[in-house]
Amino acid sequence: MSTHQSEPKVELEVKNVGPIGEAKIDLRPLTVFVGPSNTGKTYLASLIYAAVNAIFLRQLEPDRGYLSTADADVFDEWLNRRSSSGGVESEQEHSEDPVPLEVVSIAEERLSTERKLGELLWMNFARCLGAGGNVDQLVRKQREGASAMSARIRVEGVHPGWTAQIASTWNDSEQEHSSVTTSGVFESRMVSLKPPSMPQTSWRMGADSEEALSVRRSEALSALVWGSVAHGLGPFGNDAYYLPAGRYGVMETHNVVVGAMLDSAPYAGLRERPWNVTLTGVLADFLREVMQMGVSGLSEGDKRIRALADEIERGVLQGIVKVELAESEIPIFLYQPKGVEIDIPLSRASSMVSEIAPVVLYLRKMVNSGETLIIEEPEAHLHPAAQAEFATHLAKVVNAGVRIIVTTHSNWIVDQIANLVKLDELPQEERHQFPGGDAALAQEDVGVWSFRVASESTGSTVSEIPYDAEGVGFDAGYLDIADVQYGVWSEASNLIVDRDA
Repeated sequence: MSTHQSEPKVELEVKNVGPIGEAKIDLRPLTVFVGPSNTGKTYLASLIYAAVNAIFLRQLEPDRGYLSTADADVFDEWLNRRSSSGGVESEQEHSEDPVPLEVVSIAEERLSTERKLGELLWMNFARCLGAGGNVDQLVRKQREGASAMSARIRVEGVHPGWTAQIASTWNDSEQEHSSVTTSGVFESRMVSLKPPSMPQTSWRMGADSEEALSVRRSEALSALVWGSVAHGLGPFGNDAYYLPAGRYGVMETHNVVVGAMLDSAPYAGLRERPWNVTLTGVLADFLREVMQMGVSGLSEGDKRIRALADEIERGVLQGIVKVELAESEIPIFLYQPKGVEIDIPLSRASSMVSEIAPVVLYLRKMVNSGETLIIEEPEAHLHPAAQAEFATHLAKVVNAGVRIIVTTHSNWIVDQIANLVKLDELPQEERHQFPGGDAALAQEDVGVWSFRVASESTGSTVSEIPYDAEGVGFDAGYLDIADVQYGVWSEASNLIVDRDA
């Protein structure tokens, strides 16, 4: 069943980011990046992931600004009321005890001068791509007019009247501009937030030193401000997970990778490391999360999404993925094929199993509705029939409320998504006769974006591929390649016939 729900409008605009000269896209519940290699698909996916992480980190880092004495008194009084009542839960109580206007105005002022978030965004972006903290490595100064990278995120419609925007530019090691702006119902969103849960006495003047109270006020105010902003940023305010290309190798050799990282730890005395182990941020995050899979007590994810993970096992993997914790505290991944009573190490399973296994595990143990899942090359090591079926399962995950971003080179993936959009045009009772009839996608929930090589001087371009209901669905250019291949076959066949005549 397709979502057909009112989704917030999420715009992302970038300039001079890696190979990309300029791009402006709308993020949909399902967003697909297609195009040749080295055109910026991974760069843009990584920037989205970095932005989510930056917003999350900014929520955790308290603002050390101080309130005036008068504003502090107002804030303390309000926090004491909220703390003593254990937090306000109902909308009626929210309206009866709103955030003081003095606090709202201070919050808006701090947002208008915010610079830390932009720095975190670019630092996270550099980490994701393996540049560490050196953001300058990603600025392609040799390109005309490309001495700075810029990004703008704009979200509206999460709540009626709400708009939030983040804009930042990195220019020659300096953050030229970074701002967070909100409009609409910022005050009412703050009203609906529950402040940090703290004992009432901790907020009373005189219960602690003035310096300690100022720090705690700042922490509480930051929680209110960034909680409000994150709440209004829709998918950018929730968590995100990135499944990079090459996960097949990581799943098969994760214990070797971890061992190499341990061996590269600093040695005692003056002995140098035999080598340095470096990973891109997205691969390091993936490896860390994979290692957490075997931790006992790891909470299971959303019940509906767990059921979809089970469907992928039955439909695509034709078996069950298991995780056991070895004595070394390193998880062991096992695969039990359908109809077989023994478990085999993942390294002895097919490459398709190793490629899909982490998707199953993430859906089962980590991903929840409202969060974002980025998957690079979901078609890797899959037969075309399995690619189409896997795309159908991903559509079901989208309909369960998870935003998915896919980078792909597969016409089978794109064509199956087009089929699912076409099925949504049928009455629900008529869809069941088609494969994927229970995974139909609303057209407005899907965005397919083409990355094309322009020139080294301008960078690649990004444009939306419109849905063609009367033609091929999403024309990603694969038919052109097929025509060229057929043309070679046809002309060569004609030459052979002429020669033998």
